[in-house]
Amino acid sequence: MSEELTRMRLRGGYAILAGLVLLVGVPLFQRLVLAPTGYLTAVNAVVARQQFGPLLIWAAAHPAESRLFRVLEVIPFLLALGLPGPLRTLLWHEYPHGGRVALWAGRIGFALFALALFIGMFTSASAASHYVTASSASQRQAIALDYAGRYAIETLLSRVLGGIALTVFLVAVSLRVVRSEPLSRWYGWLGVLAAALQATTAVLFALGPAQGTTPTSSFAFILLALWLLATGFLLVRVRNWG
Repeated sequence: MSEELTRMRLRGGYAILAGLVLLVGVPLFQRLVLAPTGYLTAVNAVVARQQFGPLLIWAAAHPAESRLFRVLEVIPFLLALGLPGPLRTLLWHEYPHGGRVALWAGRIGFALFALALFIGMFTSASAASHYVTASSASQRQAIALDYAGRYAIETLLSRVLGGIALTVFLVAVSLRVVRSEPLSRWYGWLGVLAAALQATTAVLFALGPAQGTTPTSSFAFILLALWLLATGFLLVRVRNWG
């Protein structure tokens, strides 16, 4: 049992780190490192007109920053992959066969986000290289359209399928929390709110996977980061259960 508690607290520490990177690390990197290079202007072209050319030009001119940003984005989801297991152990300890839906929905959700970001690290670099070396405007347009299609697939993997899986995970965990004592009930309601934002964002991206963002995207990540921080702090404080 002490070994299980140690593992649980370790996963709690990972969750705290994941939440901090998602809530603080990613925005700071965007503001301090990417913004001075023109990244936000390139992203705004995608958001406003779904034009990927400026973003590809930026990626070709700043390959190191582009890949480092992808790595920073993927870290929280890789760290969070270890959370569903300890949460299932804590919340469904009286039911050995309970919590399977939450377990696999969480693992699949976090894994899909990480996978899409990892794939995007290579697709964006390849498309950017071909875009800036294209010999004609028609070739550049074709490359940009092809990348837009790949970007849409990555969005479907992460924000839609991954978002739906995380919604199921968060709802299952939250409902279990509000019905039991191991964790504070406020944590359960925080999970419900985070799940609602994930679900809303998934629907909006499903309607337009090539769009750069949605009105709820930032809030969905903020609430997920806060949920990860809360999960981490609660897990590292667990002493026993049952």
